[in-house]
Amino acid sequence: MPPSPSPVPARSPPGSTPRAINTFLAEVAATGAQFLARCKSTRRPPLLRALSDGSYLSRFGELTVRVIEADIVCVLADGTHVGGRYRLATTLLDPVTDPAERLTRLYAARSEIRARRLTAQDVTDRLTPRNDVETDEPQSEGAE
Repeated sequence: MPPSPSPVPARSPPGSTPRAINTFLAEVAATGAQFLARCKSTRRPPLLRALSDGSYLSRFGELTVRVIEADIVCVLADGTHVGGRYRLATTLLDPVTDPAERLTRLYAARSEIRARRLTAQDVTDRLTPRNDVETDEPQSEGAE
C-alpha cells in the first residue's frame, strides 16, 4: 500500500487553549486534510492504544489522533545544533502505511528548512523577555 499524501502543517494561533486547538485541528481534519502538528511539551494526551512503531492513539476532544514522541535536532544557519524531545500529533493513524520514523523525518525536514534561516542569536533573542513594553512610567526627555 503506498504511503499517504504528505500531511499539511497545522499551526494554531499562539497562546491558544487546548480546547481551541482541539477545535482548530478538528476543523482541519473535517476538510479531509491530514495533518502533522507539534504539541506543547506540557500536553499529555491519554494513551488509548500503543501501536507497533512506538506511537500511540489518543484523543484531542472528539478527534482521534496518533501521537509520536521523537527526538529532533536541527542545524541553524551558524552551525549551532538545537533540538529536543517533541510530541507530534497526526491524523495519519496507520503505523504500517505511515511509520513514525517517516513522519518524524518529514517534520524534522520542515523544521530544518525553517531553522536554516536562524542563528543561535536569533533563538536567544526570541527566548529573552523583552523590556520594551509600554508602561505608565514617564519617559525621560530625549527618549522616543
